Amino acid sequence: MSDVLLAQKWEKEDPTGWWVSEKLDGVRALWRDGNFQSRADNKFACISWFKQKMPKDCVLDGELWAGRGQFQKAVGIVKSATRGQEWEFMTFMVFDCLVEGGVNIADRPFEQRVEAIKRLCSVSDVTKPVPMEMCQGPEHLAQLLSEVEGRGGEGLMLRKPGSAYERKRSKTLLKVKTFHDEEAIVVGHEGGEGRLTGMCGALVCETPDKRRFKVGTGMNDDQRRQPPPIKTVITYRYQELTAANMPRFPTLVGERADLTWAQICAQYLPPGPRKDAALKKKHSILFDEGGRSGQSQSSTALAPGSDGCTAL
Repeated sequence: MSDVLLAQKWEKEDPTGWWVSEKLDGVRALWRDGNFQSRADNKFACISWFKQKMPKDCVLDGELWAGRGQFQKAVGIVKSATRGQEWEFMTFMVFDCLVEGGVNIADRPFEQRVEAIKRLCSVSDVTKPVPMEMCQGPEHLAQLLSEVEGRGGEGLMLRKPGSAYERKRSKTLLKVKTFHDEEAIVVGHEGGEGRLTGMCGALVCETPDKRRFKVGTGMNDDQRRQPPPIKTVITYRYQELTAANMPRFPTLVGERADLTWAQICAQYLPPGPRKDAALKKKHSILFDEGGRSGQSQSSTALAPGSDGCTAL
């Protein structure tokens, strides 16, 4: 299993001076040795022309992304060997660089690695740096958050300035979200009623610590006709835990493509005082699609690219 930098949850630490970026709803991937691979070292089914356009002699960490709200589409593309033509909808959004020109730069300050990302992405039309700007303080963070809560943004990432790439879960990378995401395994299907008669009304799911609950929202009609099979690992989103530690208003996000159930269980933190304290209200960010002034690493305001992706 690849050792990658993993985020901790933001617990109201002062964000002043930290780098802030959008948390994209894509598939986490490492570009290494001419292939995309998951954290579990599984190679994704990437078509050859896309790989040929990728930068050489480097190791990049990022998200295979099909656009906002297209998480399930991205998962389907990277898992399938028969959907190669759909890679034209994919972009590799890069948020870190471990190797440039065959040289390991993981221990260099984050800002230097970002410059490497810019150089490498400048020679490839299938990659883009994840845009970021420096957070000016709690009020600035709150402004960004309020801009996007009504737009359904996936979340926000905060990166400690000057930090190295740590191959573990680290406080140098914080995720900021309104809703909480967890993984579960599908153990059954419940039939639908009314308009959903003959389709799946809800997924019966189980957590690593054997709590069972139903996920009835987040599926479109196609998914209800062909729901995720038994033993499929899914990501679900919920607002909070009840007094019985059950997720309130769970919603399907999609299938988890980069980790096995055994790996998820091995790193699982069950509900308890530590986890309950972490489940305070978090917020999400989706940068203003109309463009907005602000300080960034390139002294350029965050603004959308022609494909709807925020450009640096």
